[in-house]
Amino acid sequence: MPLDWQHAEFRFQSPRDWDQIAADASHVQLLCREARTTLTLSIVACENPPETQESAGRLLMEERRKAHLEAVTRVRPNGLAPDLRYDYERLQPHRSGNGFEVVYEGIHTGYSCFGFLGYVTTRKAFSLFVETAMSYAPGRRAIFREVVGGFVITLP
Repeated sequence: MPLDWQHAEFRFQSPRDWDQIAADASHVQLLCREARTTLTLSIVACENPPETQESAGRLLMEERRKAHLEAVTRVRPNGLAPDLRYDYERLQPHRSGNGFEVVYEGIHTGYSCFGFLGYVTTRKAFSLFVETAMSYAPGRRAIFREVVGGFVITLP
């Protein structure tokens, strides 16, 4: 069943069926079984004056990458380092001028494709992490962009 999730801070529309599999005060996690994809979303209230938003966006990107690396390292046998390859990244002012946008995409070789979309505004840090199990099924690599295409953030 298609999803149309209207939240005070964003709207997410998807033609796919998503089930909530985890939630707490700081994040929610959804699963699309059809696409073998998880979506983790968090919104943290914080003050970011315009002059600090670029550095806050860079920090958000670094911290998200670090958290992902730590998470996949924990589940690897014998603590072997995972092979995470980043093939796209962008940090730029949002087109509205009301914050900074952070995006990256990559592959965990042999395991998954992943992507991150984040926003830093004067009043929040928004994070969306999407991970799709590795498969040779057509379109699997494009799931992140499909998900991002269905998100509209409320700014600032």
